[in-house]
Amino acid sequence: MNDLLVLVALLLAAVAALAALFAAARSGRSAGPDPTSTLQAQRVEDQLQSVVERLARIDAAQQGIDRLREPMDELLSVFQNKQARGQYGEARLEEIVRDALPADLYRFQETLSNGKIADCVVGRGAASNRVCVDSKFPLEAYQRLVAGDPSAAAQFRTALKAHIDAIGSKYVIPGETSRLAVMFIPSEAIYAELFTNFADMEQYANGKRVVFASPNTLHALLATVSMFHVESKIGEQAALIQREVGGLTRDVELLAERIEKLATHFRQIGDDISGAQTSVKRIVSKGERIAKVDLGDAEGPPALREG
Repeated sequence: MNDLLVLVALLLAAVAALAALFAAARSGRSAGPDPTSTLQAQRVEDQLQSVVERLARIDAAQQGIDRLREPMDELLSVFQNKQARGQYGEARLEEIVRDALPADLYRFQETLSNGKIADCVVGRGAASNRVCVDSKFPLEAYQRLVAGDPSAAAQFRTALKAHIDAIGSKYVIPGETSRLAVMFIPSEAIYAELFTNFADMEQYANGKRVVFASPNTLHALLATVSMFHVESKIGEQAALIQREVGGLTRDVELLAERIEKLATHFRQIGDDISGAQTSVKRIVSKGERIAKVDLGDAEGPPALREG
């Protein structure tokens, strides 16, 4: 594009030079200045100036396009390198998962019992809650499809089926993971292409217990998982509160029984004290009656008198 602009500029410069020479030649042959030639030369000059200004704006726009293409070129280089492409898919997946879920609800690069490594396992607890997510996608076949290769559609379908089979066989493990696994597709354009021109692949994936997820749909799926996780934790806390309230009720009932026993004991003590008080009163009353007995002046026993 830049080379074309330079060529146009040179061509216009040549035209301007020829127009100037032509105007000068006509002026030299005439006895005085030719108003018509002068006006035509001025118009040519104005037009050339306008063209130059337009070329400058076009060049500035082209530079802007070049700057915008730089990240696209970098992304293209990533997609052309298999290892870098896998790292890009993993990085994109990790970014979405970290943004949507709490840290205790996912694990990256987890080794399963069959020795396979899942890019991400979402969920915890029961096996049905643990969903494996794969971030690799057969982009080579898709790139050939975009490039217009006549055989690319069949190749893409074959590569996609092979990848679906691999995900279903590696990441769906009875008793360890969920009955479904997720194929993460890091591009909305590819995701739309699948559902537009390869709709049968979704049915095939469902038969293998694999579901497709683009960045947007994965984020929505993870938001749902997070919501269920929060509801589950609320349920756990509610069950804990219910158990604690039940235990507290039993403790209160036991305390009431002990208080009743203690009250009975206190009543018994009160009865015993009351009985003791009655006995004391009787003793005092008898003592008072004895003290009031008149013994008279009778002489006491001899031993007492000598004493």
